[in-house]
Amino acid sequence: MIGLDDGREKTYSFKQISNLEIVPDTFVMNEALKEKLQVSDSLYHGNQISEIILKVGATVAPYFKRQALFPNQSIIRHLDNGDLLIECTDVNEIEVLPIVKYWLPHITIISPEYLDKDLREIMTEYLQVN
Repeated sequence: MIGLDDGREKTYSFKQISNLEIVPDTFVMNEALKEKLQVSDSLYHGNQISEIILKVGATVAPYFKRQALFPNQSIIRHLDNGDLLIECTDVNEIEVLPIVKYWLPHITIISPEYLDKDLREIMTEYLQVN
């Protein structure tokens, strides 16, 4: 379920709703939000990253050419060495990081830089613990 709270998009999971109270209030559908949802592959809304650029290695590039594996994915460049540059727009990092981790070391986060840094910290922590 998605809604606006003081103008901010928020996503709610039905499984996490408890103590539901039914009230007679109604709401008016926000048409701009409805249109945005209809063209998005993303499952999450609110706290979106407007653009993530990824470099996909040539050895796994055919999988990403055949099918969009990321939400709102588009191939923005085919590099001479067979690598791809992929753009994901209006996505939540929770939708992107698990897929990047799965395809390591064949994917690199180009931007935003903080997302690449966060992933590297997660991987470093993992290696230190195990």
